[in-house]
Amino acid sequence: ALSPNMPQGGKKLPDLPQALDEMRQAIRIKHYSYSTERSYLDWVKRFYDYTLNIKKKDVAALGLASADVKDYLGYLALQQRVSSSTQNQAFNALLFLFRSVLNMELNDLGSTVRAKRGPKLPVVLSQQEVQDLFQHVQGLRLLILQMLYVAGLRLMELARLRVQDIDFVSNIIFVRDGKGNKDRTT
Repeated sequence: ALSPNMPQGGKKLPDLPQALDEMRQAIRIKHYSYSTERSYLDWVKRFYDYTLNIKKKDVAALGLASADVKDYLGYLALQQRVSSSTQNQAFNALLFLFRSVLNMELNDLGSTVRAKRGPKLPVVLSQQEVQDLFQHVQGLRLLILQMLYVAGLRLMELARLRVQDIDFVSNIIFVRDGKGNKDRTT
């Protein structure tokens, strides 16, 4: 039988620096974006901090990983009052930690307190508002806004855009390694 601080894979739970290094490597192997890497690593730091300082529990004693994750997600929803998308991001980061780094499966998370997503109307600018916005901006900033708006590019897609990605004859932009590491045209 495994001891309480031994995950199913049989290796001892790592301390924070080792966990962060292993997680960083796993994220890069899976080609996640840099912003996802930063946010996931931050959530793991917060989880370790929560277990050490609030739960007063040694990280090496995380035998009941599902219960600790459930408590942390409940803490985020009830005490920290985070939005549902923030709680979902924390959940996905911890799920990645336990599945891909620690080789542990999180079970029984169905009764976890989850933040409710409120009904929100989308914020959409009218055509006149967009034209007014364009009239108040000049130079490179205007070009950036027009490219984001007209071509439907994300900010990082525009930042990575190269001259050879634009086909001026056909009026096509090739987006390479966009969201989800996918290529597309616009």
